[in-house]
Amino acid sequence: FIVGTNFGSIIMNEDIIKSYATQEAIEFMPTVRGWLGMVRLRQELSNHLPSKIKILDIGGGNGIVSGWLLSKGHQVYLLDLMPELVSEAKKELSHYSGFQAGVGDARNLPFSDSTFDAVISLGPHYHLLKEEDRLISLLEIRRTVKPGGKVVVEFMGRYNFDLWAAHRGLTDDEALLSIQNINSAGNMINAGSSKNLFMTCHTDTSKQMLEIAQKAGLINIENIALEGPFWPASTPSKPLDRKQASRLLSIARRNSTLEEYINLSPHSLLVAQRPD
Repeated sequence: FIVGTNFGSIIMNEDIIKSYATQEAIEFMPTVRGWLGMVRLRQELSNHLPSKIKILDIGGGNGIVSGWLLSKGHQVYLLDLMPELVSEAKKELSHYSGFQAGVGDARNLPFSDSTFDAVISLGPHYHLLKEEDRLISLLEIRRTVKPGGKVVVEFMGRYNFDLWAAHRGLTDDEALLSIQNINSAGNMINAGSSKNLFMTCHTDTSKQMLEIAQKAGLINIENIALEGPFWPASTPSKPLDRKQASRLLSIARRNSTLEEYINLSPHSLLVAQRPD
């Protein structure tokens, strides 16, 4: 495996490593998406993945998604760059006979061609700042999934940080500077490792994701927003009651394929297939 800190250009720089490699981060991961993002993710995975198949979970972290997939009867191989997270996943999920895990790089998958029925990548794409690295990662996914197999890649909407800043009423100069300086390539560089802002990452428009998926030779491509513009409601000042939560979830799901929603959403999914 290719491991360490060389995860694409400046990818896996120190602020990213520190964010993922602490016990605090490991304990926080179940809530990092907010309830809306997690429920929407499970909805879409249920919609697009056949039942009881062999899945590769790239960037699976400490196994939050893998654990849910295993509970649904799938076999899962979790791959992550961070040894700490892989160890945590093994500790939590070792009782599942269909679970395996290892440390590795999304751009150099340690598997033979056509190994998995489906491949999901929920994170690595937006930590790869160079387009060539993101394309290599998609090509590796295409190689390792079986012909006709499903591909699910998570990405961050280009304008989600603008919405986030407006919601938070940010006055943090470092955070505002980082958002202002999102470059033409879509990279948000956390100017001062501001604690009020997400780590350095890449953002995409819906159109850009369609284009790179086509370059990778994928077919039947669609983009789906998870939270859309409603993600601030995942952590409201007052808890939502069941009726409010149900309405919010219904709206987010109903409009999930709108380009405007995708570009504003912190998490969206590219869903595609490898040609037969």
